[in-house]
Amino acid sequence: MGIAAVNAILNNKNMADVSNREVRQVLAQTGQLPKIFGVANNGDGMLLAQFENLVSSDAIA
Repeated sequence: MGIAAVNAILNNKNMADVSNREVRQVLAQTGQLPKIFGVANNGDGMLLAQFENLVSSDAIA
């Protein structure tokens, strides 16, 4: 969100109008775009789903 906020300020537009493409472009230009961007990682996804279920269960109880 920080990149989108700065981009919106510098380009005099609403933050909602900043696209993911613009944010990814900034990340690419600064060498910070993750190498695995857009690649499915089912193992980590399953771990994240388990974690989210545990956290939401504790929050409700």
